[in-house]
Amino acid sequence: MQKKLNNEDFILERFPDDVFHEMEKKELKKEGIEQGRMQGIKQGIEQEKVETIKTLLKKNMTSEEIANLLNYEIEKVRQVEKSCK
Repeated sequence: MQKKLNNEDFILERFPDDVFHEMEKKELKKEGIEQGRMQGIKQGIEQEKVETIKTLLKKNMTSEEIANLLNYEIEKVRQVEKSCK
């Protein structure tokens, strides 16, 4: 009786180890690049928030006004405000 192969067994049987490992490395590299890109986007958004808060503070808006206007957490606004002093 022939054993039914699952997907992983099929892949391992079909490709030699070195080919399989190269495919795995490429996939991991692609995942790493995507994670790095997403992290960069998050950092960029955060930096933009900080710059926006700084600009509005220079226009003499209060922390509460800025948090309300931009729908940001008041703690974040106050943290930026402290860093500007």
